[in-house]
Amino acid sequence: MKYKMICLLMACLSTAAHAADTAVVNGSVGNREKLEICQQKADQLKKQGLQVDALLKNNDGLYDSIRETVSELEDLKRVVAQGDILASNAANSKIAKHNRSILQYNEQALLVQKSSDAYNKTVEDYNKSCGGKVFDKEDRLLLHVQSTPTLNVAKPVQQGN
Repeated sequence: MKYKMICLLMACLSTAAHAADTAVVNGSVGNREKLEICQQKADQLKKQGLQVDALLKNNDGLYDSIRETVSELEDLKRVVAQGDILASNAANSKIAKHNRSILQYNEQALLVQKSSDAYNKTVEDYNKSCGGKVFDKEDRLLLHVQSTPTLNVAKPVQQGN
């Protein structure tokens, strides 16, 4: 009798453990095809996120360059105030370059905003179609194995006699 109780308990625990792998919490169960689609969307999100980060980094660099130029222009303004013609020409050239940098920064900022908006829309789409979905453990494992590149293992060289 004791043995039957232990077997029954073990069966219940293993069933509960399996159920936990596929349990649904505030969502729905997705199939393998849906899992693959969600994985593709997640990969796209990663790519887009990296692109937006690169654009932001570039834009930050432009901003830093503009700030440095402003400081240099302040120094030139003092020299020009003293009536130096050469300094005045240099200042005008630097101001023109500075204005072009500002235009480039503003254009880049618009591109960053568009890319960021597209990324946010992709995130929203991913959350609507994949968020809250629960996928079977075996399907997740299979997809992982399929997406992991295989290694070509070198065979040992046999030495001749």
